[in-house]
Amino acid sequence: MREQLHLTGSEKGCDQGQCGTCTVLIDGKRINACLTLAVMQNGREITTVEGLAQGDTLHPLQQALIEHDAFQCGYCTPGQLCSAVGLILEDEAKTVSHVKLAAERDGTLRAILHEAIAETSRIEDYVEVVVNWSGQLYACDNVRLGYQLVALDQYTPIDMRAPGAAHGVHALEVAMDELAYALDMDPLALRLKNYTDRDPMKDLPYSTKELRACYERGAQRFGWARRTMAPR
Repeated sequence: MREQLHLTGSEKGCDQGQCGTCTVLIDGKRINACLTLAVMQNGREITTVEGLAQGDTLHPLQQALIEHDAFQCGYCTPGQLCSAVGLILEDEAKTVSHVKLAAERDGTLRAILHEAIAETSRIEDYVEVVVNWSGQLYACDNVRLGYQLVALDQYTPIDMRAPGAAHGVHALEVAMDELAYALDMDPLALRLKNYTDRDPMKDLPYSTKELRACYERGAQRFGWARRTMAPR
């Protein structure tokens, strides 16, 4: 693609199928180009980052990266874009999470349960760190985590930056929002109530953690104090 077709958007990274920098779409599904021979894809539709735009109109994800200055160094950006577009197109690529929280009326967390079922292929055991975050983000004495893999007849899933955290943390934070609503408590206040400067799973202090400052700065800039309590 790079040397003969001059489609230089797809980068060569680890050359081992781990980093995702070379991700392209084949018939709308994500695949690591570095692990695939061209002859294996004869007759199939291959989309690189160059093919995401429609003429001069950028793909919405491309436009979003520009508007929010999300390029980082730019080297991994094509792979990230193709991974994100593929994730949307595939639809069936799922990690199913089940989260339960128990808390006192004042918002103090007493128990966290997070179980997840993720997919892999029949040829590899692809494992993401999905549930671990639920035992690290908030102070809680009783935590139970569970993770299972289901082998499916499809490509082995591939990494996209912060694999596992994107959907694992999302499941936990949705549950925290629902708990805040049930307690009639401000969601930000609930998070601050259970804020921790130590890793609860290891009982070790974090070397750096500025999440409290992020909460405060974000709340100020977003006008959090003026929001309505009811969820949208």
